[in-house]
Amino acid sequence: MDYKDVELLKSYVTEGGKIIPSRISGVCAANQRKLKIAIRRARNLALLSPMKGYVAQQVIVNRGISENSNRDL
Repeated sequence: MDYKDVELLKSYVTEGGKIIPSRISGVCAANQRKLKIAIRRARNLALLSPMKGYVAQQVIVNRGISENSNRDL
């Protein structure tokens, strides 16, 4: 298992971002551990998103200053 092979790793992750159990995927215990490590590495390096449909959104925080404010900051 290579953490850089994102397409292969995606096939072992559910829509919710969880790793598919070995009893469902048919992977032996040793390869399941290698798969888990590779998926975690890929997530940490942002090669694989935490969830398949996950899209990061930027949150803008309003700190009490209105857009129409004439105050100089």
